[in-house]
Amino acid sequence: MGLKDVKHEKASRSGRLWCMVVALVLGLRTAGACTVLELTGAGFAANAVHVLHAYTLFAHNNGTMYINSTAFEYKCSSVGGWHDFFTFDDLNGTVADIASMPPGESCARYEFHDIDLMLHTWSYSWWLVDQAAAKKIWKFNDWVKDQLEPVMEELHELPAPRMAFHIRGGDKLSEDVQLARTTTTPQDFISSLAEARPHLKGGTCILVGDDQKWIREATELAVARFGCRPFSKTLFHIPTGGSHDQETFNHERFETKCAGTLQFILDIELLTHADYFVGTTNSGLPHVVEVLRFAVYNKDRATFVDASLQHQDWHARMRRFWAPTEGPARRLLSAR
Repeated sequence: MGLKDVKHEKASRSGRLWCMVVALVLGLRTAGACTVLELTGAGFAANAVHVLHAYTLFAHNNGTMYINSTAFEYKCSSVGGWHDFFTFDDLNGTVADIASMPPGESCARYEFHDIDLMLHTWSYSWWLVDQAAAKKIWKFNDWVKDQLEPVMEELHELPAPRMAFHIRGGDKLSEDVQLARTTTTPQDFISSLAEARPHLKGGTCILVGDDQKWIREATELAVARFGCRPFSKTLFHIPTGGSHDQETFNHERFETKCAGTLQFILDIELLTHADYFVGTTNSGLPHVVEVLRFAVYNKDRATFVDASLQHQDWHARMRRFWAPTEGPARRLLSAR
């Protein structure tokens, strides 16, 4: 067998493997003229990301996409779920709660790992897939709007620049240990923004998150560095303590889950409406917030700062390209 034949055989094997993966994912799952997305008991951001993924992949492509919130813990009752907070009214029947699925309907059912495999197999970018869905999916029910709008009005009356920080502690700290990952500290959030945008002074510092001790520490650091006015808003007192633990939250009463979810959505809206947003990509939430800022609220991508050790925000990556710490600065993408 010659070199050309070897290359052809490798290409054929690669092609067969790709087809097998696609068949594994799609297989019998596409038998029905509808799709069911199975939400899980994981955090809100993990579920939100997959709702965005699924809308782009399935809506308009395989009948109605039904959302099954049975295992989803962010709800207001035993029959609640995503639909407690978000409306499907403007989606022309492309998305619905599973309770509205006709009896006897046979639908393709997808779990998170199925969707992840599809995106990986087809090399689809999370960023492109999710921004395509954001304007359609991120629409609140009227009662949620009634709770959020007064706070948003208050926010827009505060002095600019409005700098928002999502301080992630809680159970993320134990996850950092398990993954041997460097923890993003309160100091990291403040110093990352100061280094990326050294001209920022005064204005308002919006601090939200899941660890009250860390929020207090970050607030003191932010006020000292920027001379800003601190701002936060708590709609409900959540009796789960000073920091978030997913397992504890999952066993709370529905009243607590409902209030906690509304508070979390309010925090997200504060982060999306601010002039600048600082988070850590060790958490899944900054991806959701960055997508919403860009696709729904028309914010520049360079206004997001990743405070993690990797600094994977768009602005930081571009700075590394144009002004690398080692070697000459790049001035042309290619030599003439």
